[in-house]
Amino acid sequence: MKYIIFIILLNCSFAQAESLYEQDCSGSSGFSMGESVFLTIDTAFNGQTIFQLRKIEWEVESEGSQPKKEIEYSLIIKNTNTVSDDENRKSTRTTTCDNRKISRAEYEKMLNLFKDALRVNFFDNVMGLDGSTWCMQITGLAIQDRNFCFWSPEHESKQRGLEGLANLGKYLFKFADSNRNTSK
Repeated sequence: MKYIIFIILLNCSFAQAESLYEQDCSGSSGFSMGESVFLTIDTAFNGQTIFQLRKIEWEVESEGSQPKKEIEYSLIIKNTNTVSDDENRKSTRTTTCDNRKISRAEYEKMLNLFKDALRVNFFDNVMGLDGSTWCMQITGLAIQDRNFCFWSPEHESKQRGLEGLANLGKYLFKFADSNRNTSK
């Protein structure tokens, strides 16, 4: 039974990550994947946060015979919070998007943290009723596309072999909070 619930949670989390396409948080008129890695964190009571680390390349006409290659690095942060009234009869959902342009050095640091997060114990089967579900989705990198989810990797992360994933989430939340007033 717990495997059925896990599969349902897994499918729901990836469907929710796809919601970045529905509400375009990228700030561009045409959403281009390029290289992207997603970390989606669904909490039991506080909503969802999706981090998308993105590298997009395109060519621009330039004077001369060769087009010039442009590269943009960004971290897109989408927060969806749900607040219920005291009797849990009515809830209010708010969604915010933040598309932050980042430097190549910041991109490389975050990408390395995402790569470290790939070193996980895929046999971890710890589950709980509360807590959070963390899912990673990787597309367009020089590795095979991957998707995986774990329950509350910050809980006993070292013993569970999820230290890299927990460190990634901590860093991204810290980066988001420390740059909240400097973006836009």
